[in-house]
Amino acid sequence: MIQAIFFDYHGVLDRRRYTGLMEVLIKAIPHPPADIRNRLEPNVYAYATGVTAPNVFWTAMTEAYGPSVVQAAKKYHLHVE
Repeated sequence: MIQAIFFDYHGVLDRRRYTGLMEVLIKAIPHPPADIRNRLEPNVYAYATGVTAPNVFWTAMTEAYGPSVVQAAKKYHLHVE
């Protein structure tokens, strides 16, 4: 008799695009939105899926965009995503 079924919803039916985080970054970085999205999307996905460690991701973001952009992104990410 089956007593429980476990289903991992995220990644199967849900395609998380981190649109809110991307919007924060687009507002904070003075480049065209399409360029920012194309540059960041693989890195954000790698971070979100655990391929990139958090400290590596945030250090790279700080070096690329500066601490004020990263603080805005962290504040959004920690409270919403």
